[in-house]
Amino acid sequence: MYESRLELGRLVLADFDPTVCSIRSQPFRLTFTDREGRLRRHVPDFALLTDRGGIRIVNVKPRARLLDDKVRTALEDAHAALGTAGLATEMWSGEDPVAHSTIAFLSAYRNSSLFDEAELGRARKVLRGRMCVVEAERLLLDAGITQPRPIVLHLLWTHMLRMDLTRPLEPDTVLEAA
Repeated sequence: MYESRLELGRLVLADFDPTVCSIRSQPFRLTFTDREGRLRRHVPDFALLTDRGGIRIVNVKPRARLLDDKVRTALEDAHAALGTAGLATEMWSGEDPVAHSTIAFLSAYRNSSLFDEAELGRARKVLRGRMCVVEAERLLLDAGITQPRPIVLHLLWTHMLRMDLTRPLEPDTVLEAA
């Protein structure tokens, strides 16, 4: 569950992160004493559970809201309390717009069940080293894969192929096999 497009953006990034194995929305209510000695309550936006057993508590706020001293101080105090409890914290206000747009686009290709496993296996064998998108598609066509682009995009989503996410995804984008 998310309450804003900004939160949705952070969820898509968590889904893309291969170390995140579970996401919890508004996972608990924290009661703590702030730096002024007042009793406060805070509900974090997300808890991200990692494949190594770690937990990262994420709060999502637009940058403009963090310019408000009261908002920023309240979140800093909540993060300090979470840190005292041994939890890692993250304040997220947005991602590089190009990276976020690319990852959001790739998310349409996340579902492995939509792809033929034999074709994915052939693609993993054929795509080695560095190549651009057009070269990858040509290699897949030569390997008998008739719809290479969705395979390339799925392999990017699953991190079998990597690219520089700070640059737009184009036909000449350099890919590297994992």
